[in-house]
Amino acid sequence: MSSPLFDALVELLDRHQASYRLRHHPRSEFAQETAAILGVSGKQVAKAVLGVDPSDRPVLAVIPADRRVDWDRLSTVVGSAVKLASRDRTGQLTGLAAPGGLPPFGILFGCPTVVDPALGRHDTIACAAGTLTDSLVLSWEAYLAVAAATVAPITATESP
Repeated sequence: MSSPLFDALVELLDRHQASYRLRHHPRSEFAQETAAILGVSGKQVAKAVLGVDPSDRPVLAVIPADRRVDWDRLSTVVGSAVKLASRDRTGQLTGLAAPGGLPPFGILFGCPTVVDPALGRHDTIACAAGTLTDSLVLSWEAYLAVAAATVAPITATESP
């Protein structure tokens, strides 16, 4: 259902004239769980993870749902030490009260986005749409055009 974050995401996509499909589904707090619900591989679902640097400035890491952020690699890309943001800090920045639902667009939160290139191995990706019951599906190219993300390897290990 609608939320301020969902509405802001739809407005952002529409402003960029991005082609996307919204999918309403049962509640899901985890990207891998969402992948199963949507019937796609976790490699195709963008998991957004919020980090903060020593000055508490946020950075959004976007990776395939079947991977983990390598904080050292992300820190190298960003140019300062980045660590996982606390649940409270994530809530303050995003307005989300529970894990999950975080769209992979740092521009919505006034922060840079760094996306792992492994996500681009698929023509189409799925991601959270600002609620625990909505996802969107869009092309990799459309995602990059809207997200204005830095593309760099930031995952811990290569999946098989």
